[in-house]
This record gives sequence, structure tokens and C-alpha cells, in this order.
Amino acid sequence: MKRIAEMSDLKPVLRKLPRIKKYLLNNDNMRCSLNATPQQMPTAAKEIEKFIKSIVRSKKERKPVRPHVIEKPLDPKSAGPEALTCSQIPRKLITVSLD
Repeated sequence: MKRIAEMSDLKPVLRKLPRIKKYLLNNDNMRCSLNATPQQMPTAAKEIEKFIKSIVRSKKERKPVRPHVIEKPLDPKSAGPEALTCSQIPRKLITVSLD
């Protein structure tokens, strides 16, 4: 990040933002921080604003998510039926696969 912040020409970084956006970003939960020199701030802020506005919010364009749910008892030492006697609420470990 420091190397990018010290670059005199941000064009290579700005050209890569659309590819990053396509695979990683979700406009619904996004926050941004912009670090730039006072001379570069107006241009960089304008490009970042344009970039954020271009991120699609439609859920139709996202890949379907397949949650993988693993239920574990609250006490990992007890794996039998008595594990639920101390609490009827199991812990759930949820991992998300985008494949």
C-alpha cells in the first residue's frame, strides 16, 4: 500500500480496479479510505467515486452461494447425545463456497 501511495502515476492502479471489482467487491457493504498527496487527491477521489458507483448492487449478477453448515455442540469434549443436555442450542460453523 505504501508503494502504491507513493506512486507518481496512478493510472496502472486505476486500470486494474475494474478487474478487482468484478471478482471481489460488493457495493452493499463497502467502506473506503483514500490516501493520496494533496495534489493527487481531487483526481484520485473522483476516480474512486466513479469506481464505487459502477459496482453493481444487483444480486442477480452475483454467483449463487452454497453455504456449508457444520453443527457442533457447545462443549467440544462431549460429542454424544448428552452434549445437548447442557444447552439445546448447537454452535454452527458456516463456511461459504462460491463454486
